[in-house]
Amino acid sequence: MSRLCFTLFALAACVSVSVAQTDPVLAPSPASQECLLATPSATWTSIGATAEEAERIARIQALCHTDCNASEDVGRKDPGTAGAIVRKHEAEVEAILGKERFAKWKAYCSERPARM
Repeated sequence: MSRLCFTLFALAACVSVSVAQTDPVLAPSPASQECLLATPSATWTSIGATAEEAERIARIQALCHTDCNASEDVGRKDPGTAGAIVRKHEAEVEAILGKERFAKWKAYCSERPARM
């Protein structure tokens, strides 16, 4: 019986460790969040967004800012939580822009000088 309990405990420990690990490819960097929040309307239109699309994206940016601040206010400085928030809002932006224009925006983000 104790051998079975130990085996189950060991299995549970291994599973919880593997589930807790995050995929670094999926985790947006702080620069990604900064770029999402700081991209001006003129940039959205320069990559081909219509005025209406730029307005919808501005609302997403404001919501992302609110969500990110709310997660920090309740003491959740967890990179996984922040990453999930940014991924959610980036997916909404991608749904508006489409893959090609979203890729242009990501290229713009990668070319921006990083803030220290």
